[in-house]
Amino acid sequence: MKQDITISIKTKQIVDKQEDEIEFMTNGSMYFKEGDCIIEYQEQDDDGLHGANTTLNICKEKVIVTRDGDFASMLVLENGKRHLCPYNTPAGVMTLGIATHSLNNNITTKGGKVLVDYDIEFNHTTSSCNKFELTVWETK
Repeated sequence: MKQDITISIKTKQIVDKQEDEIEFMTNGSMYFKEGDCIIEYQEQDDDGLHGANTTLNICKEKVIVTRDGDFASMLVLENGKRHLCPYNTPAGVMTLGIATHSLNNNITTKGGKVLVDYDIEFNHTTSSCNKFELTVWETK
């Protein structure tokens, strides 16, 4: 059964020793399917992806982030592994390497948090180091 949730997302990206942090909150829904937690939300006006739908499929050791719209993508963040992932841009589709260093997941039916530390690679070279923190709780 889907439940309404509030979502807080904090990201930190380091490129050439320059840090950029983004934090936003939005509303969405959460449900469990075959032991995985599924979180869905719609991107907001101020993040450049207005109207796109984002789905996070959260397993114990893996998070799959799928986004539709003009910048459709599918990022696979799996603890200790590297995946090649498609990412749409106005110039076409490119493939990014996603190397996940750590993933901590304590999501339950009441909410919780997921922390991910990963690198994005372009042309086999690390282009950014990233930290992702997702916190969810029931909307009352």
